[in-house]
Amino acid sequence: MPALPQSLALFPHCVGASSWPVDVLTAHDRLSDIYYHALRVLNQEDADPLQLTFHMGAIDDDAIPLLQAIADDPIGNELQDWLKDTVVLMGNIFVALSDYRNNVQNSVDRNVIIPHWVDQVYTGRRGRPMKIVNAAFLREAISNT
Repeated sequence: MPALPQSLALFPHCVGASSWPVDVLTAHDRLSDIYYHALRVLNQEDADPLQLTFHMGAIDDDAIPLLQAIADDPIGNELQDWLKDTVVLMGNIFVALSDYRNNVQNSVDRNVIIPHWVDQVYTGRRGRPMKIVNAAFLREAISNT
């Protein structure tokens, strides 16, 4: 069983939101949704590596450009503390998603065994190689035990 990530902080609230423009408030809501959806996946015991990769992509493709746009906007100067906290939080959850995905992937790969029930023997002659079926594997596959 892969180790579950440590608990992460809550998403920073918008302090003084009444003075924030509507597009910044919309971006805040989108960032909050991305964060809490990723956090919900992190808290599942049976998270799928593809699901974790999806949320990492949402942070990389959606959250980072939104944060960059807010930082580049003139109002971004007023929000430096909030931006700094949000960037650190998004970075932490991205690292936690990545670590958890690697743990899950390694545990899945460790339990997969690919049987080799056919061997190829190259005779040195033209044509396809000779194939030899592993009789012990076939006996085990059809046995009742």
